[in-house]
Amino acid sequence: MLTLEELKARRVDDIEALGHVARAVRTRTPFSFVRYNDGEAYILGARREVEDERVAWILHHWWGWKEPDFEFVEWLRTRLLEVAASTDVLGFFDEIDRKKARFSRTGRLLREHADLSKVKAFVSPETALRWHDAHLLERVLQQQPHIKLVGAYDVSIELSTKFRINSVEWLPIPGHAKYTDQIQWSYSHPLRRFDEINDHLKRTSKNAIVLVGAGVLGKIYCHTVKTHGGIAIDIGSVFDSWGNNMRRSSARVRRQGV
Repeated sequence: MLTLEELKARRVDDIEALGHVARAVRTRTPFSFVRYNDGEAYILGARREVEDERVAWILHHWWGWKEPDFEFVEWLRTRLLEVAASTDVLGFFDEIDRKKARFSRTGRLLREHADLSKVKAFVSPETALRWHDAHLLERVLQQQPHIKLVGAYDVSIELSTKFRINSVEWLPIPGHAKYTDQIQWSYSHPLRRFDEINDHLKRTSKNAIVLVGAGVLGKIYCHTVKTHGGIAIDIGSVFDSWGNNMRRSSARVRRQGV
């Protein structure tokens, strides 16, 4: 188990974390940056310390499910632990961050149940949002020949123009049920769309740069990209800012647009 002291020693700031991303982009080294927050903690603690009602709530929040499928939840938990163990830079809150218990629980569960020995660096899960606010993603990604987007908003033209990227490919996924009127589309993400996206990434990720904002399933997409030779950057709710989704609180307090 990773101790808090070991976590502190391997925690890096936003700029150092971006340096890891930049080196991977420059050398085309397989890489993933992934973030976990309180939603992932509900899954990591399901049927252990998180009440079934809270698990049901988060599944309804994400996908509009009316009843939880705990066999699927256990599969998802196993995958989240696998992803955490294999990522290069991992973002989460822990007790050292002085956040509410539902946030710091994320780090404790990861430290207790995932093998984090090979993770190169730990960061705050808000790192990607701060990169966005400070226009730092543009510095790393500008003038790339091709980038893939896995998210709920088509910002391919805006990203291509501002970041001066020759080609931007959008792989659409459903938004969270709470933030969209297309509930049935959200419902389909884990049941159908996940396999379509994941299979596509298995075939096309070699040397690719993939920006992912796909909730809990996005962590698995990032793992797929890295294991198939690509570079995955989990930017999460940055997509909501890019897509001007004012239903999302994080988007309302951040810089709007690409």
